[in-house]
Amino acid sequence: MKKIIYPLIFITLLLSGCVKTIKEEIKEPLPYSGPVDIQLHIKLDRLYVKSMSEDDPVWKILMGPFGTTKVYIIGSATEAVKGKGTTTSFKREINWGDNSFDVKSHTGSEINFQIQVIGKRTGSKDVGSITIRNNPKQTIIIEFNESGSSIK
Repeated sequence: MKKIIYPLIFITLLLSGCVKTIKEEIKEPLPYSGPVDIQLHIKLDRLYVKSMSEDDPVWKILMGPFGTTKVYIIGSATEAVKGKGTTTSFKREINWGDNSFDVKSHTGSEINFQIQVIGKRTGSKDVGSITIRNNPKQTIIIEFNESGSSIK
């Protein structure tokens, strides 16, 4: 009887360890390594631009109190694709209020964001960065208001 019980206990312990390993592997998400479509939603408040930039004296002399200020969001990322480093960047003019547009990136890349102001007011500021997850479609929300900026 003992000859039968010990091998059965050994086989039971062995199989329970295998089943646990298989279950743990299933719980982990499958990695996605392809290109990623990113939808950017940007909300821009005039008070943010006023707080992070200054009046350009030359512009004031030439244009007086009238003039325009252009605001740009700049994104840059270095991505490792098939063993090679590639740089993806974009510079997009944004308007006051809500803005939305699409960009492409790659899983695992880190996008660094910067805001740039040109015209009656001038200045630039690093906003922050975000790492792209392993999901083929993602949304990034950037808000600029009187208390600062945030990336979600």
